[in-house]
Order: sequence, then C-alpha cells, then structure tokens
Amino acid sequence: MRTSKSADGVEAKNLLPKALSANARESRARDSLQSPLRSLLSMAIQLSVNQMVRRVLLVTDTAFLGHLGTKELAGAALANLWINVPFNFVQYAIPAITILGSHAYGAGEHKEIGVWLQTSILFAQGACLPVGLVHLFVGPLVGLSMRDDETIAFGQLYGDVLATGLLPRYLYACLTAYFATINVVQSATITSIIAMILNALLNQVFINGIPGIWAGIGFVGSPLATVVSSCMQLLLFGVYTMVWRRYHVPYWGGWTRVAVDQAHWTKFLALALPLGASSAVDWASLTVAGMVLGTLDPAYSAANAVLFGLFGVVYACVSGFSAATQIFMARSIGMGSLPDAKAYLVLGIYLMAVMVTLLLSVLAAVHKAVVRLWTSDQAVLDLCDGAILPFGLCIGLIFFRFLLSSGANAVELSRYALVVKNAGASLLFIPLTYLCVFEWRYALRGYWAANALGECAKIVLLVWRLAKLDWTVQKTNSRDGQPHVGRQGALITIHVATSTERGQ
Repeated sequence: MRTSKSADGVEAKNLLPKALSANARESRARDSLQSPLRSLLSMAIQLSVNQMVRRVLLVTDTAFLGHLGTKELAGAALANLWINVPFNFVQYAIPAITILGSHAYGAGEHKEIGVWLQTSILFAQGACLPVGLVHLFVGPLVGLSMRDDETIAFGQLYGDVLATGLLPRYLYACLTAYFATINVVQSATITSIIAMILNALLNQVFINGIPGIWAGIGFVGSPLATVVSSCMQLLLFGVYTMVWRRYHVPYWGGWTRVAVDQAHWTKFLALALPLGASSAVDWASLTVAGMVLGTLDPAYSAANAVLFGLFGVVYACVSGFSAATQIFMARSIGMGSLPDAKAYLVLGIYLMAVMVTLLLSVLAAVHKAVVRLWTSDQAVLDLCDGAILPFGLCIGLIFFRFLLSSGANAVELSRYALVVKNAGASLLFIPLTYLCVFEWRYALRGYWAANALGECAKIVLLVWRLAKLDWTVQKTNSRDGQPHVGRQGALITIHVATSTERGQ
C-alpha cells in the first residue's frame, strides 16, 4: 500500500516497535481481560468525577460570590474569562502526557511514562510565570469592556489571590494525567472529593467567618479558599499515591536529563502546543464574545457567569468520556491496532449520546432550582431562564465536539482540530455573537445561539476529517511481516486513504 500525506502534511508511515516487548504483551493481556465497554466506562466515570470536583471548586467560588452581590460575581466572572485563556492553554497542554504515555504503555515502554511526567512538570513550571502575569494584570483587561470601577477592582483582587495557587494546580494536573495513564484513577477521585468539601467549608469560613468568633474576610476569602484547597489536594494525592501506595514505582525510572533532551521536548511540544492552543482558542473566543455582553448591564455578565458555572458542572459529568476515549485510542495505537482505536471512538460516541440525553433531560427539569444556588437576584434569574433553551442545545453540541476533538488528538490530528476551532470561532461564533446580541437584540440568548451554530460547523468538519481516515491500515512492514520499528513506542501516524486506495 502506498503512502500518502494527511492534511497535516505528515507522511503515513508506521513508527511502532518491530516486536511488542514482554511488557507490551502483558499490557495487552491485562487490558483484554475486561470488555471494551466495561473498561472504558469504568475509567470514564472516575475521570468525570475527578473533573466534576475540579469544576465544583471553581463553581463554589462563583456560588458564594453570587450571594455577596452582583458586582462581586461579575468581577470574578470577567476576571475568569481573561485568566482562563492562558491558564487553560497550559492546563489542556499538560494532558499530552496521556497520549504519549499511553503509546508508551501500549508498546510496553513503562519507564518512558515517567520520563514524560518529568517533561510535563518542567513545562508546567515554566508556564507559571507568563500565566501568573496575566492574573496580576487582569484588572486593566476587565476594564476593556467594563466601566464600573467596583467590578474592575473585584476582578483584580480575585486574580491577585488566585495567582498564588497556579503551581499546585498545574502539578496536580501533571500527576493525575500520569496516574490515569497507568490506570490509577480512584485515588484522584477520593482526594478530589476531599478537596471539594474542604473548599466549600473554607469559602464559608473565610467569607462569612465563624459566628461570635471571627467576622471573616469577605470577597477575598473565596479565591483564597481555592488556593488552600488546591495545595491540600496536591499534598494528599502525592502522599497517598507515591509515598504510601507507591503506585508509580513500575513506571518510574528516576529523574533523568533525558526528559529535557531535544527529542522529548520536540515530541511533547508538537502535541502539547496544539492541545493548549485549541483550548486557548475556545476561551479567547468566549472572552471576546463575553466582552460584548460586558458592555451591557452587569446583570448580563453575572447571568452568563452562572450559566458558565452550570456548564462546567454538567460538562464535568461527561468530560471523562472524552478523556477515557482518547487514552484507550492512544493505547490501541501504541499496540498497533487501529481497528480497536476506531471501536473505542465509536463506543465513546454512543456513551456520550446517552449521557447528553440524560443530563439535558435532568437540566430541563431542575434548571431553575439549580440556578438559584448561584444567585438570588431576580433579574439574573430571569436572564438565565430566558436563555436555557439555546444554552442546553449549545452545551450538548460542545460535548460531542470535545469527544471528536479527543479522538482527533489521539490519531495525531490535533493541528487540524485547532484549525477547525479557529475557523468556527473567528468566522461564525464571534461575528454571530455581535449580530445576535446587538443587531438582533437577543442578548444572552443570542450569545448561546451563536455559540451553538459555531459548534455545529466544528462537528461537521471533525466528522468529515475522521471519516477520511483508513482505520484498516496494518502495522506490519512489507519485508518481514513484523511491526515497523520506532523509538520507544513512538506515535503511529494514521494513513489517509484516497478514493483510489478504497477502490472507488
């Protein structure tokens, strides 16, 4: 079969080991003991719980601030819009370790997973400085779309405090991604739940104080609670997994300079940067569109903050399905089985469809009661209620797009996924937001309707591109019938079949 080039310009050659090592055969045998449905569902649920807790940490802040006042909520919400662009660039770049590590896991190169962890940690540490600077200067950024001085001041204070928690949050992301790659997920679930409970308690104590003993510190107590909770979460997780249970030992070869050599940095950044940029595009487009709402009454920004908080909680319930699908697809590719990778993608789509149906049904029934957890301001409640239909449609589409993007990342189409996000955001979402909010005067409803139309376009383009992949390509070379050699279980590059090769 002749080679061709994908849309990313990468030759369709296999880079797999010539022969699976004993560790690789053990990995395959261990994974085959469970059915694909059971193994995918088990990991997806646990990863979703982990993500749910992370979201709840931020949502808890929003809920407490919403009951302090509309300006406090709007300030934190607008600050988060700006902060989340660089923060999530790094946060979503770090999981490149799950793809690289899963390939190494599938190929039996277990110690290599620990090397990728070291690379991701160094990347996260280096990113703290530029991301921290955005936190420290978020006030002027909020002022670009908001003229209320109190709201701007609240946004600046929120960013100042939250900046101190960057490193523990990034290190926790590195460790949980590493341990998820080696099937250690439940530990993160437990520590995350503890952190969630601690965060809620600290918010209550720091903001409102202890009756008769301490008056509390008000607004600043909310981001401070997140910082303290994040530090405790990292400490508990590290002590439990590495000091007590020592889960990492079979997958850790010690600290090594190999983690920072050119080959590892090149491979890590080639995957991590498109992943991070994809998230940055999402948040940048939301920030620009959010600035449009920011020019209206603060109640619109507050209502949008509530809907974003609700979106975060609902998405957390299904986020594990995207992450687990990506991990199992990457493992299958590491073991040279493209049909298995496709099977996991299809299975992930089916599971996502079930979850979206269930969650949107529940949301339709209880959304009014849930929104009241964030605010008691009737104007904000009315705005949220009026936008719930386009909001529900939009988030359902976003969930499917996230899953398809995860599948594209697993088969080295991350650059294509980035182009799709750019196109959907710049050509549809942002222009339509301006039209819907200002020209057609749909305000918050128009914002989410414009977002939904942009997601439709992204889904169509991702499905089209994934459908062009030839999932039947084998990993053997023509000379000896053995898998083609590659260095340390490197990434397989997927072949894109032309119409001639498909016999059309």
